[in-house]
Amino acid sequence: MKKFRLILPNSCILLVLGNLLLPISPYFCIGFYIAACFVSGLRFNYNFLKKEYFLTVFCFIVLALWLIVRTNNSWGLGIHSLTDIHRYPVTLFDYLLFILVFLFLSIKPFTTSEIKAISWSLLFSSFPIFVAAIVEKYVELPERNFFYPHEYFAIIKISIGYGGARIASVFENPNWLGFYCVLALSVAFGLLIQKLKNKDYIKSKLSTEFNLTKWSLKILFIIIFLALLLVMLAWSGAKNALVAFLIILIYFTVVSQLKALRFLGFLLCSSLLISVLNFGFITTLIRKIIPQELWNRLINLSLTNNSFSVRVEYYKCAVELTQEKPWLGWGIGTMAQECENRLELAPYRVNHAHNIFLQLAAEIGIPFTLVFSGIIAFIIYVSAKNIFDQNCSDRGDNYIVMGFLLAAISGLIMSCFALAMYHSYRLLCLFCLCLAIPYAKALSDHRTLL
Repeated sequence: MKKFRLILPNSCILLVLGNLLLPISPYFCIGFYIAACFVSGLRFNYNFLKKEYFLTVFCFIVLALWLIVRTNNSWGLGIHSLTDIHRYPVTLFDYLLFILVFLFLSIKPFTTSEIKAISWSLLFSSFPIFVAAIVEKYVELPERNFFYPHEYFAIIKISIGYGGARIASVFENPNWLGFYCVLALSVAFGLLIQKLKNKDYIKSKLSTEFNLTKWSLKILFIIIFLALLLVMLAWSGAKNALVAFLIILIYFTVVSQLKALRFLGFLLCSSLLISVLNFGFITTLIRKIIPQELWNRLINLSLTNNSFSVRVEYYKCAVELTQEKPWLGWGIGTMAQECENRLELAPYRVNHAHNIFLQLAAEIGIPFTLVFSGIIAFIIYVSAKNIFDQNCSDRGDNYIVMGFLLAAISGLIMSCFALAMYHSYRLLCLFCLCLAIPYAKALSDHRTLL
């Protein structure tokens, strides 16, 4: 067994490959993530497991068993609901994939160099996504999916042409692009702050021309990736993603106290405020600078606009279902179809509750929704406590971990208004990674919280 472990690749390498292939090869991206989970589980010494992790595993096992019991569709050779996965995306498989990927990625702590490598690979994945966004925005092409060599074994899969004013790039849906941008932006800001905080150390300890040049080039690359991600976030027109990004920016500005972030935060927030209100020629000028897709979404932020009103109906229906069966729920795969019948909508109009907690409450009941919420809250608490308990002698490396944690928290916030990650297995795996890295780091500390 020891010899077998030695020949296994490093799970970090597999995760880096998964991130790099995320834009152009969803199947292989997921494959590398699953392989990383497999390697992480085999190479870990289980004698070093912490009781916090045992508690997490126990709660997730109980939750998984209940999810399986409450799956409302016929199993047959698989789960029947998977046949309509694009129409009704929230299935048992999504929940089990989240549980398994998170548990296996968080079982083994990542070193600082591994976390940096994963961060850079995620940032580099933004470049091909930006190229695809440029093509979609400025080149008129028919909406289609490109598979190579075959649809069911695609080394390359690229979606072109969302068909609307908003840009989706390779993700088929603008909200998915917004979800990806927010996660990547949070990681990018964490990496940028770490580099800026490390500036004095570079000058005092490694003040050679080569190291200073390398440091400057890294800063330049991060700024370029930040610019690409911000442009794509604006083109996506995802309102919940924009709000999540502003929360991330404000938080990093307050915690890091960097003047550059203060200026950027003030510039973005004031520009959005001016564009929404009427300040004469200044508003006109700002509206010309802000991408039209984003401006069209900003003027519809009112709670009375049609898009939000429709979602309110979905929320009401989910609450109604929960009230009728608060203990057991209606079963996985039931909420969307039941709401379509009650609201007298055409099939495939609801898809899901557009809120992860209402979705869970309607399908598996309130008690196990509270179990799920409690697990996630505990994971975030342990991760955040470890970050703030760290000594400042790490020269800013802790900000990278903070970037991943904020990305995961932002993903949860966005999941209260849309379930973008449950439409895409690669985004779901990326969310698991963002949640697993800070939790694994927290559990690698010898101190425990129980």
